[in-house]
Amino acid sequence: MKRPSREEYQNAVALARAAIRAAKDAPPIRADRSPQAVLAAMQAKNARGEAVTDDDLGAMAAALAEHEGRAQRGRGRPKGTSDRKAHRALRAAIRALSESRMAPYRNRTGPRLSQCDAIADAMRDEGFRRFATYDSARRAMLDHRRMRREAGKVLTALLELSKALDPARERMLEIGRAFAGLNERVRALVAIPPETLKAVQKIMETMR
Repeated sequence: MKRPSREEYQNAVALARAAIRAAKDAPPIRADRSPQAVLAAMQAKNARGEAVTDDDLGAMAAALAEHEGRAQRGRGRPKGTSDRKAHRALRAAIRALSESRMAPYRNRTGPRLSQCDAIADAMRDEGFRRFATYDSARRAMLDHRRMRREAGKVLTALLELSKALDPARERMLEIGRAFAGLNERVRALVAIPPETLKAVQKIMETMR
């Protein structure tokens, strides 16, 4: 990979800062961006024959990360709104630099002009103390990439499971329709004709 220039590095920092500011101004993650909702949307795309894109995997990774963050808030040190905002800003910066020509991590023999360096500088410039160093940004990027891989594996497995269950689902629908038809026939057999009901009512009235 070609060694980036100082100008390219500064442009990367500016791009990461813009993504971080957009993430800071974005509304909170809603229920429709939960892992279940993201998965349902991707299953719908798959049913329409549309391919799953990197953006879909990124959305699933972000949803899984947010879900994991919620699960961990009851353990260890307290984690609040600032922690969630820092993670959202970091993920936005990582996505913004995903097409950069810079190496994601430092080269031992080269200058410190990696994506993680740019992200750390951008986080620090935007007022975040979390992920404002190379080491913390590098660990976070490794976690982000791991989460994307896991999201891809989970998605593939669930889509395959959904395909495998399609015949069983159709069979269950057929059984349900058959039971509904049988129920209608049984009700028709046991139903009392109106004429019979009127005759019974007259007999009851005379017995009074």
